Amino acid sequence: MKKNDFINQVSYVTLIILALMLSMANCKSFNLQMKGQHKMNHEDYDEAIKCFNSSIELDSLFPGTYMNRAFCYMRMGKFEEALKDADKSIKINKKDDCAYFCRAQIKEAKGDMQGALKDYNRAIYRNKYKYCYYNYCGKVLANLSHYEQALVYIDFALKTQAYDECSTKKNYYTLKKCVKNIVISS
Repeated sequence: MKKNDFINQVSYVTLIILALMLSMANCKSFNLQMKGQHKMNHEDYDEAIKCFNSSIELDSLFPGTYMNRAFCYMRMGKFEEALKDADKSIKINKKDDCAYFCRAQIKEAKGDMQGALKDYNRAIYRNKYKYCYYNYCGKVLANLSHYEQALVYIDFALKTQAYDECSTKKNYYTLKKCVKNIVISS
Protein backbone atom coordinates (compact mmCIF):
# COMPACT_ATOMS: atom_id res chain seq x y z
CA MET A 1 0.00 0.00 0.00
CA LYS A 2 1.30 3.43 -0.95
CA LYS A 3 1.69 6.18 1.60
CA ASN A 4 -0.96 8.39 -0.09
CA ASP A 5 -3.48 5.53 -0.18
CA PHE A 6 -2.91 4.93 3.53
CA ILE A 7 -3.39 8.65 4.32
CA ASN A 8 -6.58 8.75 2.24
CA GLN A 9 -7.95 5.68 4.06
CA VAL A 10 -7.08 7.15 7.47
CA SER A 11 -8.72 10.44 6.46
CA TYR A 12 -11.82 8.59 5.31
CA VAL A 13 -12.03 6.60 8.57
CA THR A 14 -11.48 9.80 10.57
CA LEU A 15 -14.35 11.46 8.70
CA ILE A 16 -16.63 8.50 9.41
CA ILE A 17 -15.74 8.59 13.11
CA LEU A 18 -16.38 12.35 13.25
CA ALA A 19 -19.72 11.90 11.47
CA LEU A 20 -20.73 9.20 13.95
CA MET A 21 -19.71 11.38 16.89
CA LEU A 22 -21.72 14.29 15.51
CA SER A 23 -24.68 12.01 14.92
CA MET A 24 -24.53 10.73 18.51
CA ALA A 25 -24.27 14.30 19.85
CA ASN A 26 -27.25 15.35 17.72
CA CYS A 27 -29.21 12.35 18.95
CA LYS A 28 -28.46 13.20 22.58
CA SER A 29 -29.26 16.85 21.90
CA PHE A 30 -32.59 15.81 20.34
CA ASN A 31 -33.42 13.63 23.36
CA LEU A 32 -32.68 16.55 25.70
CA GLN A 33 -34.81 18.78 23.50
CA MET A 34 -37.73 16.34 23.76
CA LYS A 35 -37.29 16.01 27.52
CA GLY A 36 -37.26 19.81 27.78
CA GLN A 37 -40.45 20.07 25.74
CA HIS A 38 -42.11 17.54 28.02
CA LYS A 39 -41.07 19.58 31.09
CA MET A 40 -42.22 22.76 29.37
CA ASN A 41 -45.62 21.26 28.56
CA HIS A 42 -46.00 20.40 32.24
CA GLU A 43 -45.02 23.97 33.20
CA ASP A 44 -41.78 22.87 34.88
CA TYR A 45 -39.90 25.74 33.27
CA ASP A 46 -36.74 25.60 35.40
CA GLU A 47 -36.15 21.94 34.54
CA ALA A 48 -37.07 22.55 30.91
CA ILE A 49 -34.47 25.33 30.71
CA LYS A 50 -31.84 22.98 32.15
CA CYS A 51 -32.63 20.45 29.42
CA PHE A 52 -32.52 23.13 26.72
CA ASN A 53 -29.19 24.44 28.06
CA SER A 54 -27.71 20.93 27.87
CA SER A 55 -29.12 20.47 24.38
CA ILE A 56 -27.57 23.75 23.24
CA GLU A 57 -24.18 22.67 24.61
CA LEU A 58 -24.33 19.67 22.27
CA ASP A 59 -25.90 21.40 19.26
CA SER A 60 -25.93 25.18 19.33
CA LEU A 61 -27.26 25.52 15.78
CA PHE A 62 -30.79 24.18 16.22
CA PRO A 63 -33.11 27.21 16.37
CA GLY A 64 -36.02 25.32 17.93
CA THR A 65 -34.14 24.87 21.20
CA TYR A 66 -33.71 28.63 21.55
CA MET A 67 -37.40 29.19 20.76
CA ASN A 68 -38.47 26.68 23.40
CA ARG A 69 -36.16 28.18 25.99
CA ALA A 70 -37.45 31.64 25.02
CA PHE A 71 -41.01 30.44 25.63
CA CYS A 72 -40.02 29.19 29.10
CA TYR A 73 -38.37 32.51 29.93
CA MET A 74 -41.44 34.37 28.70
CA ARG A 75 -43.76 32.27 30.89
CA MET A 76 -41.48 33.06 33.84
CA GLY A 77 -41.67 36.80 33.08
CA LYS A 78 -37.98 36.95 32.08
CA PHE A 79 -38.59 38.92 28.91
CA GLU A 80 -35.03 40.08 28.23
CA GLU A 81 -33.69 36.50 28.32
CA ALA A 82 -36.63 35.41 26.17
CA LEU A 83 -35.90 38.09 23.57
CA LYS A 84 -32.21 37.15 23.45
CA ASP A 85 -33.12 33.54 22.72
CA ALA A 86 -35.70 34.52 20.10
CA ASP A 87 -33.12 36.77 18.46
CA LYS A 88 -30.59 33.92 18.49
CA SER A 89 -33.13 31.62 16.83
CA ILE A 90 -33.73 34.22 14.10
CA LYS A 91 -29.99 34.73 13.65
CA ILE A 92 -29.58 30.98 13.02
CA ASN A 93 -32.48 30.83 10.55
CA LYS A 94 -33.79 34.15 9.24
CA LYS A 95 -36.43 32.37 7.14
CA ASP A 96 -38.13 30.61 10.07
CA ASP A 97 -41.61 32.06 10.50
CA CYS A 98 -41.97 30.36 13.88
CA ALA A 99 -38.99 32.29 15.25
CA TYR A 100 -40.60 35.61 14.33
CA PHE A 101 -43.90 34.41 15.77
CA CYS A 102 -42.12 33.45 19.00
CA ARG A 103 -40.47 36.88 19.24
CA ALA A 104 -43.79 38.58 18.49
CA GLN A 105 -45.47 36.73 21.36
CA ILE A 106 -42.68 37.79 23.72
CA LYS A 107 -42.97 41.41 22.63
CA GLU A 108 -46.74 41.28 23.02
CA ALA A 109 -46.43 39.82 26.54
CA LYS A 110 -43.91 42.54 27.35
CA GLY A 111 -46.36 45.19 26.16
CA ASP A 112 -44.44 46.18 23.02
CA MET A 113 -47.40 46.08 20.64
CA GLN A 114 -45.63 47.88 17.78
CA GLY A 115 -42.73 45.43 17.93
CA ALA A 116 -45.15 42.50 18.17
CA LEU A 117 -47.06 43.74 15.13
CA LYS A 118 -43.84 43.97 13.08
CA ASP A 119 -42.82 40.45 14.00
CA TYR A 120 -46.29 38.97 13.40
CA ASN A 121 -46.18 40.55 9.94
CA ARG A 122 -42.68 39.14 9.41
CA ALA A 123 -44.04 35.70 10.32
CA ILE A 124 -46.92 36.17 7.86
CA TYR A 125 -44.48 37.28 5.15
CA ARG A 126 -42.48 34.09 5.63
CA ASN A 127 -45.52 31.79 5.82
CA LYS A 128 -48.74 33.27 4.51
CA TYR A 129 -50.48 29.91 4.92
CA LYS A 130 -50.25 29.80 8.70
CA TYR A 131 -53.52 31.57 9.14
CA CYS A 132 -53.48 31.82 12.91
CA TYR A 133 -50.77 34.48 12.49
CA TYR A 134 -53.46 36.72 10.99
CA ASN A 135 -55.57 36.35 14.11
CA TYR A 136 -52.71 37.30 16.41
CA CYS A 137 -51.93 40.26 14.17
CA GLY A 138 -55.59 41.29 14.32
CA LYS A 139 -55.56 41.09 18.10
CA VAL A 140 -52.52 43.39 18.31
CA LEU A 141 -54.07 45.80 15.80
CA ALA A 142 -57.18 45.94 18.00
CA ASN A 143 -54.99 46.68 21.04
CA LEU A 144 -53.44 49.53 19.04
CA SER A 145 -56.95 50.84 18.21
CA HIS A 146 -56.63 50.01 14.50
CA TYR A 147 -60.03 48.33 14.55
CA GLU A 148 -60.87 48.33 10.85
CA GLN A 149 -57.51 46.79 10.01
CA ALA A 150 -57.93 44.29 12.84
CA LEU A 151 -61.26 43.15 11.38
CA VAL A 152 -59.62 42.50 8.00
CA TYR A 153 -57.03 40.22 9.60
CA ILE A 154 -59.55 38.47 11.84
CA ASP A 155 -62.03 37.95 8.99
CA PHE A 156 -59.26 36.47 6.85
CA ALA A 157 -58.32 34.08 9.66
CA LEU A 158 -61.98 33.07 10.08
CA LYS A 159 -62.55 32.52 6.37
CA THR A 160 -59.54 30.25 6.16
CA GLN A 161 -60.65 28.35 9.25
CA ALA A 162 -57.46 29.10 11.15
CA TYR A 163 -59.22 28.30 14.39
CA ASP A 164 -58.70 24.60 13.67
CA GLU A 165 -54.96 25.09 13.81
CA CYS A 166 -54.28 27.59 16.57
CA SER A 167 -57.33 28.46 18.57
CA THR A 168 -61.00 27.76 18.97
CA LYS A 169 -63.70 29.13 16.72
CA LYS A 170 -65.37 30.72 19.77
CA ASN A 171 -62.27 32.81 20.54
CA TYR A 172 -62.19 34.15 16.97
CA TYR A 173 -65.84 35.15 16.99
CA THR A 174 -65.53 36.70 20.47
CA LEU A 175 -62.56 38.80 19.35
CA LYS A 176 -64.36 39.80 16.16
CA LYS A 177 -67.50 40.76 18.09
CA CYS A 178 -65.50 42.91 20.53
CA VAL A 179 -63.70 44.70 17.71
CA LYS A 180 -66.96 45.29 15.81
CA ASN A 181 -68.63 46.72 18.94
CA ILE A 182 -65.75 49.15 19.36
CA VAL A 183 -65.93 50.19 15.70
CA ILE A 184 -69.70 50.74 15.93
CA SER A 185 -69.42 52.79 19.13
CA SER A 186 -66.58 54.96 17.74
